[in-house]
Amino acid sequence: MKNTFIIHTMRSNTFKMPKWGLAIVILFSVLGLIAVYQTLTKGHIVTNATQGTPWGLWVATYIYFIGLSAGSFLLSSLVYVFKLRQFEAAGHVALTQAFICMVIAGFFIIIDLGHPLRMVNILLSWNPSSVMAWMGLFYALYLTVIVLEMRFSMSNLFLKNNAGHGESEEKLKRNHRILFLLGLIGIPIALGVHGGVGTIFAVAKARPAWFGGLFPVVFIVSAVASGGGLLTFLSGILLDLKERAMVRLLRNILFISVGFLLFDYFMLMAEMLTAFYGGIEHDIVGWREMMFGKYWYTFWFLQLGVGIAFPVFVATNQRLSNTAKWLKLAGLAIAVGIYGTRLNIVMPAQYAELIEGIHEANHHFRFALGYGPSAIEVFLVLGGVALFVWLFLLANKFLPLNVEQEVETLN
Repeated sequence: MKNTFIIHTMRSNTFKMPKWGLAIVILFSVLGLIAVYQTLTKGHIVTNATQGTPWGLWVATYIYFIGLSAGSFLLSSLVYVFKLRQFEAAGHVALTQAFICMVIAGFFIIIDLGHPLRMVNILLSWNPSSVMAWMGLFYALYLTVIVLEMRFSMSNLFLKNNAGHGESEEKLKRNHRILFLLGLIGIPIALGVHGGVGTIFAVAKARPAWFGGLFPVVFIVSAVASGGGLLTFLSGILLDLKERAMVRLLRNILFISVGFLLFDYFMLMAEMLTAFYGGIEHDIVGWREMMFGKYWYTFWFLQLGVGIAFPVFVATNQRLSNTAKWLKLAGLAIAVGIYGTRLNIVMPAQYAELIEGIHEANHHFRFALGYGPSAIEVFLVLGGVALFVWLFLLANKFLPLNVEQEVETLN
């Protein structure tokens, strides 16, 4: 009787950051450090947050990176839970993306909290009726599962010695069982992480554009779309695969991402049409501001043009969808476009006055309607992008992201 098992071996990671790209990352890093210093020493006075719009650019960026993390983790379950071999080459990249994006999200929410040390009160003064308390618990569980999955999925590679002798069949099977259980446990936790973020918005009764049971579902669906888009791009630049294998992998991930993207926009369209049909001013002001307000181009060009029209065009074009370069660009476009979606979810919905005419009670700019991010807020986002790149460069150098599988048969 023959037993078949898989030995994972590592190929060297070949990605090199071009000099012009490194220069941009260094510039973003300097700007980010300036922003962090200004924020920590002066507080939220450096932001343009107002009484009506307390959640600004940093919150939008925070939920964006949470979605990138949860989406890539859920896609990693295709490898470690559902055993779909066509996605296996991207498994380690997906887990690494999930971990790094969660770290970046934590960075933004800690900066936005104002008093970050107070977040320990969530655990010290546990309130089971608080959505935020449960979300904090899910964050801790989520990071633990990711780290453990990375440990067991990559150990097969680290323990293969130079003589070419892999792990024993028994140890390989044990590792695969552990990965299956971790992935199975991690699926509801990942859903709870980003669904919990959506629930924080959904229970805000005073914000009609957020309030409702559909919002957590929208967050989860868009998380898979954005996570899949970024995973397509990162797999394309970090993995060392032959052209045919690369195209097959990127196309499979991109098609999943586009499918969830279309479903996401279907739900958002249903929400928008319902609001406009009702004709209640308080319900439609956020949607109207999003489409025709000060930052209308975020919706029409970034969210719709870059984020959905371009990737759908690539995915449905037979020639482009068989080219790795275009598939990578389409994945990046989805990830960038979803950032526009996050901006439009967070900020325009807060433009509706909670009490009509309240902005006339005080003419200080902190009571004004609308919102536009300050330079420091923008610098911090650029710094977060730079931190994301630095962490991935480190991961590319020290972690086995490239996987080659050898199937051996023993008597």
